[in-house]
Amino acid sequence: QAHRLVAAQIKTLLRPGGKVPRGHLHVHCGGGMHRTSMFVGVIERCINASSVSDVIERYRQHVGWTDATHPGGFEAQNVDFIESFPCELLTAAP
Repeated sequence: QAHRLVAAQIKTLLRPGGKVPRGHLHVHCGGGMHRTSMFVGVIERCINASSVSDVIERYRQHVGWTDATHPGGFEAQNVDFIESFPCELLTAAP
């Protein structure tokens, strides 16, 4: 269910008002829980066709991960969500 909710939000973000956006999109986090990183990670992997390793590397940079001893805000379940997100939800008809 969470994947479907995120897919709906991503579709809205990529087509605000049902139209292709003009210019760049700006996405900002608000709670400090790295949910925006998950959201952007799914877009990078599913829309931009970035490799999972590149997406996870950017996620680690964003959360301040240094290594396993100094993980910053790294949370394995966030990475699991990005990796397991079914990209076909973003291309499927509503």
